Amino acid sequence: MDDIDHNLVAHYYGKVGIELERLKDEYKKISELTVADASKTSPLKPKQYQYKESPQKYYSQDKNSFASKVDASKIIAVINSLDDENRWLTTRAYISNPYIGDGVKTEPTLEYNSTRVADETDTSPYLNTTNQKYIVTGLYIRNMRTLINYLQNN
Repeated sequence: MDDIDHNLVAHYYGKVGIELERLKDEYKKISELTVADASKTSPLKPKQYQYKESPQKYYSQDKNSFASKVDASKIIAVINSLDDENRWLTTRAYISNPYIGDGVKTEPTLEYNSTRVADETDTSPYLNTTNQKYIVTGLYIRNMRTLINYLQNN
């Protein structure tokens, strides 16, 4: 640890801004709530369940749920983004060096401090900066979720 701002470790946030006044204001606002106001929508309060859907679905905050409507134009865009071999490809991918054996450097160094990957033996993932296209699991899941969501809700 030091207070030198240059040569920060690339894969950690070397500096973070904290909006202290906003945090203090939010804390003050929450501290002034009554117990009744703070807990009025709590799923932990015992009461007779009065809703149509299951409690799990009602209280779910899963951002990946299939509950929202999908516009047909979004479906067309997802389908049209397939390539000639029916793959979703992107240049926005994390890649890594292929494994070629253990590293040969044994002495500590700051040489790679500000890079996401060190020498050719480092298999740490880093963001692709070329125009090479890749199949990315996250993109596949996002597009399939969109398609399934459309089928379930239309």
